[in-house]
Amino acid sequence: MSDDCKTLLPPTATDLAKALDALEARLFDLPMAAISKTPDGVAPEFIDHLAWEYSVDVWNGAWPEALKRNVIAGAVDLHRLKGTPYAVRMVLAAMGADCDLEEWWQNGSAMDRGAFAVTLYPGHNFYDPASPVMDTRVMTDLREAAIGAAPVSRRLRIRHGVAPATKLHLGAVAVAGADLRVGFRGRPMVANTCAIVLSAPLVLSEHVVALHPVAALKTTTIAVS
Repeated sequence: MSDDCKTLLPPTATDLAKALDALEARLFDLPMAAISKTPDGVAPEFIDHLAWEYSVDVWNGAWPEALKRNVIAGAVDLHRLKGTPYAVRMVLAAMGADCDLEEWWQNGSAMDRGAFAVTLYPGHNFYDPASPVMDTRVMTDLREAAIGAAPVSRRLRIRHGVAPATKLHLGAVAVAGADLRVGFRGRPMVANTCAIVLSAPLVLSEHVVALHPVAALKTTTIAVS
């Protein structure tokens, strides 16, 4: 502690012990928000450091504060359950996303034994909440989070889906070198019966994209200019 405060250290204490005692006194003089280790109580400037302490696997300093706190809050339980299909649901839910998860033994699946598939449904564009276009960084973060929580001994197949809505805004839905699958949750996907309403000019380019649950169809990539 400081010189003008009482200390419980014995007279024979080393200089190092005295220095640590003084440091401890200074720490306890700090505001509670500056030393809090809880996701809800930590000061905004220390959130990134707390994420490191909680060993958060997927992180970006550009995320909004509310998302950062939510991801940190679920980190402890996630590490307890990491390597299970439930952990995949948990980490995606913390990031505001939903998913459909299918294992190799369900619904007469043709997947290899032990494999499972995850279809991601992003809730919103947390990089730019005002934008109606889903940012590819959101998809990347969700995919990396799912991979990090999944069992490493099992083959994982990831698809990107869109929940049913009155309007669908798609941007940069095709990524070079990636196996991208776009599906509509709860609806059979047939190209000639699917109506997509877009409120912006379109730029169409030809790509081969597999639509879920249809095995393979040649369709067009839709991007908002």
